[in-house]
Amino acid sequence: MQTFNSVFLLRMKPAVRRPVFLIVVVLATLLTGCSKLADTPILFGTLFSLKSVGYQGREFFIDGTAHSYLPVGELTSDGQWIVEENAQADFTTRIMVYRPIKPEDFNGTVVVEWINVSGNTDAPAEWNFAHTEFTRQGYAWVGISAQRKGIDNVGEVGLLDGILNASLKTLNPARYNRLQHPGDSFSYSMFHQIAQQIRYPGEQDFLEGLQIERMIGAGDSQSAARLITYINLLGKTDGLFDGFFVHSRFGSSAPVSEAPQPVAVPPALVQVREDLHKPVMMLQTETDLFVASFLPGNAYENRQPDTEYFRLWEVAGTAHAGAYTILGLFDAGSSSYYAELISQRYAVPLIVPCASPVNANPIHHFTMNAAYRALDRWIRDGVAPSSADRLAVEGTPPRIAVDEFGNARGGIRSPYVDAPLARFGGIGEGSVMCMIFGTMEKFSKEQLADMYASREDYLNRVRQSLDQSLEMQFLLPDDAEKIWQASQKMALQIPQ
Repeated sequence: MQTFNSVFLLRMKPAVRRPVFLIVVVLATLLTGCSKLADTPILFGTLFSLKSVGYQGREFFIDGTAHSYLPVGELTSDGQWIVEENAQADFTTRIMVYRPIKPEDFNGTVVVEWINVSGNTDAPAEWNFAHTEFTRQGYAWVGISAQRKGIDNVGEVGLLDGILNASLKTLNPARYNRLQHPGDSFSYSMFHQIAQQIRYPGEQDFLEGLQIERMIGAGDSQSAARLITYINLLGKTDGLFDGFFVHSRFGSSAPVSEAPQPVAVPPALVQVREDLHKPVMMLQTETDLFVASFLPGNAYENRQPDTEYFRLWEVAGTAHAGAYTILGLFDAGSSSYYAELISQRYAVPLIVPCASPVNANPIHHFTMNAAYRALDRWIRDGVAPSSADRLAVEGTPPRIAVDEFGNARGGIRSPYVDAPLARFGGIGEGSVMCMIFGTMEKFSKEQLADMYASREDYLNRVRQSLDQSLEMQFLLPDDAEKIWQASQKMALQIPQ
């Protein structure tokens, strides 16, 4: 079964190569109605054919009764919380399952994503950022619509309020009016119950016979805040999740319970509980450290040290979203085109223009791939990932420390900052959407001539940085090759 996005891509002529043009067409179609697609699942994810990479997708509807929770005692910063069930409510939601078509291609690991709803729709951020690793390694991916806003946006607040409401019921009431969400206080129980049904199928086997060996819980941005709260509430449950991937948390963690249920909000500083005894990989961008003035605390204050079961990777030169959020929707994994620095001035094509080019550093995506590979190996073999330097911070109030070219110091390095062709900023200008897409200012030919003695000099620095990243396993060989190919093309910008 194709998703809504894939159907429209397949209708496009193969010669159309401009990703921005394609996604504008998709968004324009959404805004003018989608009655012809009443029987087609909607998910704002990748826009290439899943079949072209050996995958298939299917949507399932799930009914159940969920509980809300209230803390027993204080919600402490160490995350070692005790809660009790409070109210209960019935729910009907949906999940999306992407899996290898051939069972023998399945690697035994399922990534279960808490779907992100910041943009007033269901967006599978983890799938969108790391799908090239998932498909080449044979992961199964399951996205859970755990929050109300993605299903029914009435009375909810999101990044695209007043611009776009793309909740499931709004876009396709014929298909999704049957969904019933009792409110986000019940989301943790919903996510937990559905994860149990995925891992231990009864009458309905969502993986259709695939034998699950490992299961990873994942969430990005707003969903990362929910995931941290879930980990501290229910993550210790034996035999369910084997590890967790927390991606781009902004501040503290999400409320345990919220109105109209009794309100229970964590403190400004919340860490992943140290008594979890399951591997947790946390990946952060520059944006994440300081941008979240709308959340209690910030990611910088919520840093925690690496332990036997915890790794924090902070990546230099990256934005929370960035150009790959849009361009990557078309990346089937075979082209080095997506390793280039591709200028665009939109956070959402046609809808949200930004004052300057957004951050187009693709190392965010490539490091995500390496981080998932490292976490999977950690769970499989007990081999912990490399520890990484933190991004350098200076000043009062604290801010990212930069080098002579304006790029971040410290953190996980890459050729994009070690042999730079541009200055990358983690925080953009204007709307919140533009802020989280960061900025990019390409250097002029005159600047590049001062920085590099020759194109060969530039490529030598690229190769040195790639070798260091490969040695630390912050980069995977296939992705390093894409960066190398793209760098050879981008070297032509440097005057001879």
